[in-house]
Amino acid sequence: MEENGRVQLKKERKGFCRKLRDWFNWKRRARKQEGKNFIGDNVPVEKDIERVYCSDMVEAKLKNYSMINVIGQGAYGKVLLAESKATKELYALKVIQKNPLKPQKTFDRFRIEKKILETSRNNPFIVKFHSSFETPSKYIFALEYVNGGDLRRYMKKTGKLSEDSVKFYLSEIIVGLNFLHSMGIAHRDLKPENVLLDKDGHIRITDFGLSKIGLNGNKKTRSLCGTPAYLAPEMIGCKGYGFSVDFYALGIIMYEMLTGNEAFVYAREQRRTLCQRLFGKRKTVGITDISEEASAVLKGFLQKNPKKRLGCHPQSGFQQMVSMPFFKAIDWELLKAKKVIPPYKPPLSGRTDISNFNSKFRAQEPILTSESK
Repeated sequence: MEENGRVQLKKERKGFCRKLRDWFNWKRRARKQEGKNFIGDNVPVEKDIERVYCSDMVEAKLKNYSMINVIGQGAYGKVLLAESKATKELYALKVIQKNPLKPQKTFDRFRIEKKILETSRNNPFIVKFHSSFETPSKYIFALEYVNGGDLRRYMKKTGKLSEDSVKFYLSEIIVGLNFLHSMGIAHRDLKPENVLLDKDGHIRITDFGLSKIGLNGNKKTRSLCGTPAYLAPEMIGCKGYGFSVDFYALGIIMYEMLTGNEAFVYAREQRRTLCQRLFGKRKTVGITDISEEASAVLKGFLQKNPKKRLGCHPQSGFQQMVSMPFFKAIDWELLKAKKVIPPYKPPLSGRTDISNFNSKFRAQEPILTSESK
């Protein structure tokens, strides 16, 4: 592209255009070999993704649902509670706005998240996928409605949790993560807001918008993404990483559950920008009033060196975690069958009760049309 500004003669312009065309064709072949599409290709539509472009068809599809309330919102879009008019089932509709400047990237993220949700459909600790469809301006997932709110809201309500409660939530998250990792999936945005509680108090891991697939074997990735307070050192340093970043984030969640506070403190001036939050000096806040067993697990998860981090051994990571003295009382088979009684059952007055979600979301108008945001 830099050469374009120096091209003067007609012969030179032809040569430049030929080089550009050759590069374009080479890039297209390389992308196709990776199973991706290049801009300019006719993007094939997966058979199980319903694309709806006619405005009448879009409105007809959306009219299959009765919108009840907004229950969440993020940079991607929002989540609405909706009822199917045909079956009367409740669903959480996750609406992802398309980026008109990067349409292929948005489609790739949607395709990856859909693949993860389909792969995890039968796991008891991952939110269940029902269906998806696409409109001219957005992608929409119909997901299981998990009505107990998220772990962050529960932690704010309760303050620090007992070690028995921490043990229960960590165990269910570990089982969910172990399944994802066995399928070559790294979550990369694990935090209390992405851990939901169902009506009985069991957890559901959700939001795979930043997840990475294909990390089988020794494959690694280098992308910097996620929530600053939960980023592992190897991700901040842009070093190659795999599943290790999820266990570091799990250590941060464990710390917050045990103390009711943030894991790291920053100088007041360092809280102002994202770069300062990421790369500024982070000082760990110590804890003294926890058992030695809990302390050993916490230190294991928060190891700076991923090779020494608890759970990160490629073959024996899960066994290493379950054999820790802190988890000695857990019957893992009963836990996987959801036969262990949760320490907390969310209060619910009915099937459409949304009191466990943030009031600032609930105050919004539950409008979803083909062009709404």
